[in-house]
Amino acid sequence: MMEFNFKARAMLVGGLYFCFGAMERATWPNLLPTIASDFGVSSAAIAWTIIAFALGMAGSTLTAGRLGDILGHKRLAAWGFAIEGLILAAIAFMPVLWPIFLLRFLQGFAAAAALNNVSAIVFGAYSREYRGRVIGLVSGLASIGLLLGPLYSGFIGQSLSWRWAIIGIAIYVLAQSLITIFLITNEYQTRAQGTLRDLNWSGAVGFLLSMVGLIISVQLLRSASLRWLGITLFILAIGAVFATIRSERLAKLPILGLNLFRSWNFSSASASIICFSVAFGAMNLLFPFYLQNGLGWTIAASGVILVALNVVQPFCSPVSGYLADRIGPLPVIFSGWTIAIISLVLSTRLGDSPTHFEVIIPLLIFGLSASLFMPASTKLIYADVPQTALASAAAMATSGRYIGQSLGAALGTALLITQGDSNITTSFGTALTVTAALLTISMVLMIVARPIFALIKGKTS
Repeated sequence: MMEFNFKARAMLVGGLYFCFGAMERATWPNLLPTIASDFGVSSAAIAWTIIAFALGMAGSTLTAGRLGDILGHKRLAAWGFAIEGLILAAIAFMPVLWPIFLLRFLQGFAAAAALNNVSAIVFGAYSREYRGRVIGLVSGLASIGLLLGPLYSGFIGQSLSWRWAIIGIAIYVLAQSLITIFLITNEYQTRAQGTLRDLNWSGAVGFLLSMVGLIISVQLLRSASLRWLGITLFILAIGAVFATIRSERLAKLPILGLNLFRSWNFSSASASIICFSVAFGAMNLLFPFYLQNGLGWTIAASGVILVALNVVQPFCSPVSGYLADRIGPLPVIFSGWTIAIISLVLSTRLGDSPTHFEVIIPLLIFGLSASLFMPASTKLIYADVPQTALASAAAMATSGRYIGQSLGAALGTALLITQGDSNITTSFGTALTVTAALLTISMVLMIVARPIFALIKGKTS
């Protein structure tokens, strides 16, 4: 009975955060025009408030996960919520713009601590046999939050102001900290061995700089005049990732738990998340260019159309988790992968004058593929993870998505440069054809690599 009670409390804490945390992320983009008007700056300048948050969160997520495994998931999650709530309150009352960029960057650190450690609390509360259902449920709740964000920001921002919209979120996040403190107990976590002094802090800095470089390079790649600078920074960031991993192998207490990669389930799930996120990143970058520059649609029209990517996820993500528990995650993963390839192929055939319905169809299909793929791959990544590394596993999944989406955006931009901007529709089709081919090759390699991995592991054990 006590175990069931803890599961219910963990699900309540996680469900609230995954839904309303996603709503907070989706609230910001809709408020940006009003914030830009209030401070008298351009839309391009105010967009860096979102980029600053991504920089902080992506750069600190591995460190936040590792700290949670050592210091306690409840402690890191509660502190993350409290700090994020205070930062949001400070933003709401900020009279000038420039501190908001720094505050958003710091908010990313706090959000990384909250996300990875709440994930560890929720997924660790359930046995492996039921973890897929839990992951699917919270993924569905997160998708609902993504849909609620624009509605909340539109209503509060229009009737009151953008500051009141942020204050409302700050109150919720602070309340989430108290909910976590009172509902979650510590005795269910087995902490990792080690101290803060033993932690490889140079690795933490290396991962921070690497992820910051990756994300900024993607932003530079979107500008025709800065693309070569973006490509250079992207190459340097990838080099920094490999250099940091090399230093991690020599560390007494690494940030990245390299021993986790000895498991085929963890390694294949991490690689598949990166590969799938490459396609997601390419879609996110290429479709706005195609709709606005290629077809001449307005920003508002393209924004409404792109909502189709998230519409099916609240319904299909729980189904994916259920199927992953019943038949295993691999069939669901490969089904999602195959559907994503079909979506990419359909997108390449849109041409110069598609109807709105013809554009929506491949977007809905890709959203379906993501709904199937993500919960099942997340279940697989946790399959062999010990209780002492749950937050690190969550951080790896988060980092994999950021890395993959950055690679996908870089790939799409490189193909746009190669094809030229004169005919966006042709460049769009070529870029997605290459993306579909790479995704197909990755899926085949994943199937072939499994027996090879088992053979190598058998010889070394």
